Amino acid sequence: MKTKFLFSLFLAGGLLCQCTLSPTSSRAISTDRRASIGPDNPKPGSCYAKCLMPDQVNTTSQQIAVFTGDETAEEVSIETREITISPAAKKWEKKPSSRDCLSSDPNDCLVWCMVDVPAKVETYKVLLDTTQSPNFEMMDIKQESLVSKGGYTEWKETLCENQITKDFITKLQTSLKAENFYSAEVTSTMDSRTKAALTEFQRANSLPVGQLDLETLDALGISF
Repeated sequence: MKTKFLFSLFLAGGLLCQCTLSPTSSRAISTDRRASIGPDNPKPGSCYAKCLMPDQVNTTSQQIAVFTGDETAEEVSIETREITISPAAKKWEKKPSSRDCLSSDPNDCLVWCMVDVPAKVETYKVLLDTTQSPNFEMMDIKQESLVSKGGYTEWKETLCENQITKDFITKLQTSLKAENFYSAEVTSTMDSRTKAALTEFQRANSLPVGQLDLETLDALGISF
């Protein structure tokens, strides 16, 4: 059996665009254009498509004693710490298209745009010696650090066209509804609302974006 390939990238809700592109994102696009025309070591009988890859982040946590009293009224050792909760990043957002849009469905008149997200930094007053005062609260601070930059496309194994049946789409819409990403009626049709809900789910869960890849279906609990 010959290996099958899917070459389309169906980012839902309109076109894919770059808004406020930085030199970094431009290099990512150039790298993508130099990418191979097919997946490495494809499995016979399987289907593949390019998916937009998200940033990969690592989450760690630390506990700190946050002082809740009046440091002017107590003799305590306080250290002011600025902790980066999440690093500066880029993310995709839906924005109205600048082109004329004649569709009656508002989702068809939106485009995905890359926007800058500033680092999130929180300031805490840390009690260095908890025996000095009872006025503190132990807080579990979660921090995200960037492991690898996304914004490029990569070949991923996906469902083949003959596997995308009405029964499968029913399961897809039902799973997306259970995850609160799809609010319309279950129609068993791969329409723009279903595609938009799918990409929203993928982006929210740092999954490859744009296709029915196996990682996404696993995250949705859909057997294939």
